[in-house]
Amino acid sequence: MSDELVVCPFCPLNCDNIPIRWMQTATTGCAQADARIKSVISRRAEPTSDAAIATSRQWVSAAKQITIGGTVADIETSRVVSDFVRDVGAQVHVQRTNPSAGVLFSSDGGFITTWGEVAAQGAAVWVIGDVKRRWPKVDESLSQAKSIVRWSESNRLGDQIAAVRQRLKMLSTDASAMTLERGEDECVSAVLRLIADAKYLVVLVAPLHESISRSLVTWSSLSGLVRDLNKATRAAVLTFDPSITLRSVMASRLNPPTMQWPTRTDSLRIVFTPWADDETDSLWLNEAGQTETITKTITIGVGDFGADTDDHPRRLHLAAGTPGFDHRGVVIRGDGSVALPLQQVIALDNSVQLPTPGAMLRRLW
Repeated sequence: MSDELVVCPFCPLNCDNIPIRWMQTATTGCAQADARIKSVISRRAEPTSDAAIATSRQWVSAAKQITIGGTVADIETSRVVSDFVRDVGAQVHVQRTNPSAGVLFSSDGGFITTWGEVAAQGAAVWVIGDVKRRWPKVDESLSQAKSIVRWSESNRLGDQIAAVRQRLKMLSTDASAMTLERGEDECVSAVLRLIADAKYLVVLVAPLHESISRSLVTWSSLSGLVRDLNKATRAAVLTFDPSITLRSVMASRLNPPTMQWPTRTDSLRIVFTPWADDETDSLWLNEAGQTETITKTITIGVGDFGADTDDHPRRLHLAAGTPGFDHRGVVIRGDGSVALPLQQVIALDNSVQLPTPGAMLRRLW
């Protein structure tokens, strides 16, 4: 078998040192990637019928509001989404690791870094969230870190970060002055000790629960803490965002559209599902954290997700290939640091060759 190394498209890390034979046999050593590879291989979907495409076009034409969600995994699809928004009009809400982080950093700026720099600099790492489950390869690399503190996901995250920031305002960052108070939160104490000894602190944030990741208060506290630390030492935030490819493409266009939440429950929802394990039911979590029903949904990608077959469907599935597996492409890695080539890993039988997600979306307007 070939020893060619390829880029893995199955999470925003986009590891670029995976032997192609591992991808072909779902033996990458990453449980998340292997599960998604198996789902892509097993689906072997038939091409979408002309009738389903015709119905989808009617829905797009008649929709009062269109929202775009799911995972946009390559630059080609990103460009088509951008064109679709320009020509048809739509609100974009693709999957984002920590939504409020993007909002805050785009408005206020901040100190951010890349995975390559963290590895090269040997930084002390403060991990927030379940990195082992979300990004196994990063967790594997973290085992070599000299100094590391891990915080599990908590509804008290905002308060704990604020407590660290408040204590730092009262203490010198000199380790000799970092005397801890009795009864202080153990997580807070551990981070204070890490900060005291660190020449370069990186806060690595994994995907968090929706209610936490959308909290501007939490992210404001974290970015404020990092900003405070940079007055005397060096600190930065690192997170991998699966929407970085789409946002980078849209930002390169003149008058790029903004990403926002849908305001109508009768909107048409178009969802990209390149891995067949995204949440694509008819429910949508609004800004207030309340569940609302979306009237119609079109999924583009892998799996049928219970697509309706009656005379008056509410859900339609349009089969499309997976970028970096079924066909070639280009992706911007989730830390925004580099563009990587995606290869065709599996050569499918001619009878089940599927269009790219971008090509399928183009057929709808």
